Amino acid sequence: FRDPFNYQLDPLVITLLDEVGAAMHSRFAMEGKAGVTSRSGANYSTWWNGGLRTSPYFHNQIGLLTETIGNPTPVDIPFVAEKTLPQSDLPLPINPQKWHFRQSIDYSITANRAVIDYASRNKDRLLFDVYKMGLNSIERGSRNTWTTTPRRVQGAKRFEDLRDPAFRDPRGYIIPSDQSDFLTATKFANALIRNGVTVLRAATQFTAGGKTYPGGSYVIKTAQAFRPQVLDMFEPQDHPNDFAYAGAPPTPPYDIAGWTLAYQMGVKFDRILDAFDGPFQKVADEVKPPAGKVTGAPNPAGYLFSHEVNDTFLAVNRLLAMKEKEDVYWLKNSFTDNGKTYPPGTQFIPAKPGTRERLLKIAAEIGVSFDAISKKPSGDAFMLRQPRIGLWDRYGGSIPSGWTRYVLEKFEFPYTVIYDDDLRQGDLGGKFDVLIFVNDTVINPAGALRGFLQQGGTILAIGRSTEIGSRLEFPIINALAELSRSDFYVPGSILQASIDNRNPLAYGMPDRADLFFDNSPAFRINSASKDLRVVAWYDSATPLRSGWAWGQKYLDKTGAVVEVPVGKGKLFLFGPEILFRSQPHGTYKFLFNGIYYGSAEAVVLN
Repeated sequence: FRDPFNYQLDPLVITLLDEVGAAMHSRFAMEGKAGVTSRSGANYSTWWNGGLRTSPYFHNQIGLLTETIGNPTPVDIPFVAEKTLPQSDLPLPINPQKWHFRQSIDYSITANRAVIDYASRNKDRLLFDVYKMGLNSIERGSRNTWTTTPRRVQGAKRFEDLRDPAFRDPRGYIIPSDQSDFLTATKFANALIRNGVTVLRAATQFTAGGKTYPGGSYVIKTAQAFRPQVLDMFEPQDHPNDFAYAGAPPTPPYDIAGWTLAYQMGVKFDRILDAFDGPFQKVADEVKPPAGKVTGAPNPAGYLFSHEVNDTFLAVNRLLAMKEKEDVYWLKNSFTDNGKTYPPGTQFIPAKPGTRERLLKIAAEIGVSFDAISKKPSGDAFMLRQPRIGLWDRYGGSIPSGWTRYVLEKFEFPYTVIYDDDLRQGDLGGKFDVLIFVNDTVINPAGALRGFLQQGGTILAIGRSTEIGSRLEFPIINALAELSRSDFYVPGSILQASIDNRNPLAYGMPDRADLFFDNSPAFRINSASKDLRVVAWYDSATPLRSGWAWGQKYLDKTGAVVEVPVGKGKLFLFGPEILFRSQPHGTYKFLFNGIYYGSAEAVVLN
């Protein structure tokens, strides 16, 4: 495969891939099967971690990919002058000809036989090499090591600069159990476990790196066989500049350039650079979320629970779906009870017969905790109601819409899939409270959607779907639309943005958050438009956290998330991929808040 390869991989992964590829090439040449190419002949690299081909690399295994042209209908292979000259990546060019499906099958059989032949002849060495890669990982995680990346090389003037003790690879990572959304951190730990990573859990309080951590914290040491996978989930990816020639547009990576899962999920963790130990126990299987608690006043006026925990939305959905529905409010202002201050966005449930029992059940099942309070909050609030959700999709289905369905179902949001015909039929407000459009182009939406908004409906548009804003002629533009790829290109990377978490659309989010950006829109608003609210924005000329960003300076002072009031309704525009492949749990709240905020009733609690 072409460069770059991921810098976390053991060198044996790359050399073994070349061996298998050479064995395949040799067999094709021996059988006279022309037109086989590798490396520069295709756009695939060994950078990305996520597919059935690439994930094995991070587990000391060889991942293969072969693709053959053809289908049951014969096709013509045309004359292409530059493809007639042999080179190392195309040793036996193919002549123009009529190509039949039988040839595609024969080529696939040759590739399979080449791999089987190679494996059978080298089985003992392959097994030893897998063992050796695992041993290498354990040894590297047990001593000081440094990973050389493009940014480090660019700033180095001598070799010693690349061996700065501050830039050592971590000996381990600690995920504290006292972080606000430990339930999501537990999901991250389970993702590691499902990928074969050894995860430890602290039985009691311990100290590492000069800091004390509570019991229940997760510990992931790098002295383990799948160390490349560990580092790749915690450390930022540093994709090199990739140009065919000076002044050329960037060569795009095969899939995405940066994906650091801990960043995407909003997990708080510490990197520990020196050897450490403690009262750690291996987690034998996937972790069940720790049970929540209902604590506080014995005869409460109601219950408060955090907005910072993603799974509280699952709790709210269950509470609103119960036969004995609970009333759920978001408090607009901070509130203090029994010496504890709760931030804006804190959720409140008034007490009534059976409330405590229902909350105890949810706490045990989901892990969300509730604080019983002695006095009822007063002041401005939003009263939630279960909204009728319509998720737009194209006929035949789309991948982004499918991932959105998965996320909605995981958190038990009821929804209906709708299509263009549903938009044309009108009466959207009689059927839905919220419409969601995900990273696709909506055909001629203006009339129906404007009326839906004016009458009090809510629209959430993500990625390319945010062009709805300009189609409805709001004073908002994509600040990147006129830039060429040679000026600006950010393929699948993680950027950091500032968040206005006093806006209900961002309740529960930190002041700064990591956003997944995949050539996404970024917004510039007419300064005279006072009603439009920028909820998240890029406040730096270098917002890149993980991946690759060419021309990232153009993002400075552009909006990532915008709220547009329209009549009685609201339009929410999310430029970044806030749900990308169900990985960025750290930005799920934008979607969940938007669903409830748009249909909530502003009330005053007395």
